[in-house]
Amino acid sequence: MQSDASDAESNDAIEYPKKRLKLVDISLEVSDGDVTMATQLVLTGRGYTEIDTLESCKSLKKLVLLDNKLTKLAFVEMNHGLCWLGLAKNQVRRISCLDNLSSLAVLDLSDNRLTKIEGLSGLTGLKALILARNRISSLEGISQKKNAALETIVLSHNRLAECRVSNFPNLKKLSMGNNLFHAFPVLNKLPALTELRLNGNKIGAIPSVKFLPKLSIVDLGNNLITLLQNVEPLNELFWLKSLNLMGNTVEDDQEFNAFVQALPKLEILDNQRLDGKRKKRQGIDFGNVEGSDNVSDGASGWGSEVRGEGRGKASGRGSGWSEGKGSGRGGGAGHEAGRGRGRGGSSIAAGVEVAVAFQGKRAVFEDSDQEVVSKTGDSGGIERKKRKAPLEDASNAPHTAEKKKKNEKAQPVDSSPAGGGVLAKKKKKKKIA
Repeated sequence: MQSDASDAESNDAIEYPKKRLKLVDISLEVSDGDVTMATQLVLTGRGYTEIDTLESCKSLKKLVLLDNKLTKLAFVEMNHGLCWLGLAKNQVRRISCLDNLSSLAVLDLSDNRLTKIEGLSGLTGLKALILARNRISSLEGISQKKNAALETIVLSHNRLAECRVSNFPNLKKLSMGNNLFHAFPVLNKLPALTELRLNGNKIGAIPSVKFLPKLSIVDLGNNLITLLQNVEPLNELFWLKSLNLMGNTVEDDQEFNAFVQALPKLEILDNQRLDGKRKKRQGIDFGNVEGSDNVSDGASGWGSEVRGEGRGKASGRGSGWSEGKGSGRGGGAGHEAGRGRGRGGSSIAAGVEVAVAFQGKRAVFEDSDQEVVSKTGDSGGIERKKRKAPLEDASNAPHTAEKKKKNEKAQPVDSSPAGGGVLAKKKKKKKIA
């Protein structure tokens, strides 16, 4: 941590040659040279120190200027429709000129020179705030009222020694690893929080966490937790699925294994799947997961890069990124480890469209409420759902019977022997007798 700070301070003394991005330069970067219609602009590692106002880029939604030498943000002040602003690895010292960007959902200012959080009061639609690897020592500047839409806050590798985070009803991920915490931060009224990362601090004990009902990922690796009783409050987390305590001497305790076995939903410990607790739940197999950043949970679903196989509640095969048994007849296909729902249904979360490649004739589909069918049958695809013939209306039944009788009466009967009619057959029987 000290080496990172010294490197950052040494970079402050460096003077970079000036390089300005002009509007005419932007016209060369977009199709047809029409900057007014450009919706996305990505200019990485160009060495820009200044940028002309982007007010003419009226359709701009996403702007990424990674790894440049920018110090100010005034060039986006009039881009009211901007949704994504990525300015990681620049030289920004203050967050300013963003008051008009009420549509901004993602702000990434990691790897800059920020010392405090400010200038966010106008970002009422902000969902992800990424300020990792700066010099921030306080959370003042993040408002519960004006930034109530926040779902992700990343403040790892800063200088936070203590903080209080409360009254953020939509917050799902909070990352404050590699700071200066000596005690667990105060976390209150965070009903949606699913992921908490506090690795690389000097925390010695965990307080009661029963007020975090949905917390499922906890990273406390490389802290100073030595006693088993100091992690026992984790028993209050019914949905805890992933726990990292690597680098803490508490794992040397003789009772630690029993403590882990008592956690009802735990599936990953220290970034490794628990072999002794293979979950039968919906056929998920996480395999080996290396690195805390590779594990995704909460709203986004588990293990996006993991393949596995398991069994569901009933017969039927699933096909997708991971193969497994479906939980209903037919099979499932999609994002979440081959889980099928309903008959021939899909396991993809609602509202998400995912393209899946099949081995059969149907190559790609988009998930929807309607069922998707494939002719692959038992070869691993989704079985075609059989449709029943439409039932006849009971009220029309008498009319149908009468119609049949009329048709029978209308048919002429050939009574001659040559015609083979019914009367001819009866006459033949009499003659034989």
